[in-house]
Amino acid sequence: MVYNKYFSEANSQKIESFIDGIKRKVSFKSILFVLLTILLSNQTFITDFTPFTFVLFGVASVFNVPLILILISSGISMFVGGTSLMEIANILAFFIVFTLITALINIEGISKKFSVFIKFIISFVAVDILFSFINNTFFTNLFANIGNVLIVSILYFIFVVGCYVLINVNKGYLYSKEESIAMVVVLSLACTVFSNIIVFGYSISNILVLIIILIYGWRNNGVAACCAGLISGLFLSCITNAPISYVISLAVSGLIAGVFKKFGKISVIIAFIIGNVCLSYYTNNFADIYMRVSEMLIASLSLLFMPKKLELKLDKLFNQNTTLDAPYENMLDSASDAKNKIGAISNVFDTLSKIELETTPEEEKETREIIKKYIIDYIENSCIGCKDRRECISEQNLNLTVDYIVDKLENNEIINPNVFKEDCEFSKNIIQNIYEVYNGIKITR
Repeated sequence: MVYNKYFSEANSQKIESFIDGIKRKVSFKSILFVLLTILLSNQTFITDFTPFTFVLFGVASVFNVPLILILISSGISMFVGGTSLMEIANILAFFIVFTLITALINIEGISKKFSVFIKFIISFVAVDILFSFINNTFFTNLFANIGNVLIVSILYFIFVVGCYVLINVNKGYLYSKEESIAMVVVLSLACTVFSNIIVFGYSISNILVLIIILIYGWRNNGVAACCAGLISGLFLSCITNAPISYVISLAVSGLIAGVFKKFGKISVIIAFIIGNVCLSYYTNNFADIYMRVSEMLIASLSLLFMPKKLELKLDKLFNQNTTLDAPYENMLDSASDAKNKIGAISNVFDTLSKIELETTPEEEKETREIIKKYIIDYIENSCIGCKDRRECISEQNLNLTVDYIVDKLENNEIINPNVFKEDCEFSKNIIQNIYEVYNGIKITR
């Protein structure tokens, strides 16, 4: 029995060591870029131009992903997709030129995103001119080539921001609306690989994109979700030649999900289906139904039966309060020494927050009102499906809770997380945020 136990523990340690070794060599961001390259390498944009492999080379360089992974992944995808040898040669030439320019040229004084962009555009233009002269199409395709430069530039900046969110999705950063919208666009574009796949008459691509837009609207406000749907729809129409009614439908879907989320998932689903049906009738009298009602219903069910763990992760991703879990790490566009400077400032603020201040009755009243408003806003935005939310924000319970919290804060004592509910999953997060709010009030005073 002793030998078996030792043997089992030894094997377990070897397996864990082997898995750790694989994790060190194969990072999540490398896997992400390989998947995006495989999904998007053969997708054309507006005309017969396939920009995504070029774009992913540039974006991979920003995040220090080996470019050879992009080359191999795109080569496999293009070979399977039946891409012409000329396009494969174009990709190979760009890889060589971009690698040489990246190795030889060092641009300082600007963020890495912009320094890589300059090298990326120089490489793309050089290769484009070379192949234009080889094909004797330099003057005939001049305006088309200028348009291609504009396309890869736009896609580059969208993918840099969107991939940044996807790479750090589990790190608890606070993302701006622009960053989260860019992530939605990247995911929607990746779904176009399924645009020609129909299962039982249902478009897999339509369903996946609707799910993304609905979930984003559910966890954000209507305006941001409307923008995400509109931008995603415009880019998708450039790939799949979808009608303008499809673009409008995605925008309206995001708006409906964001507006009706306060009334629960059932209200979102009903409003989403009715809204899209009315929109289809209004735009073309059902003459051109790009999205079927059954596809909308399937996408809606994914929102209705979303696992609780996924909802908690989405809460962390689309953090709706004003605090930041890792305040010094969301620094993609900042110089390297900025982290140290911000860290020093944070230490000063932390010291100031521990100082006891004498407050007037008016200031104490103001503190209670600020904390009370914060608790109400948080519960209204985050505890939508909780059966006890009304009890938590009832006037009597809320006043008692705020009095207790403010008393603990003024005496620099620890707040008991069970002040709300013993089984409340958000109580620790609320308390942590209240500490930051109160520290901000003290520093301001």
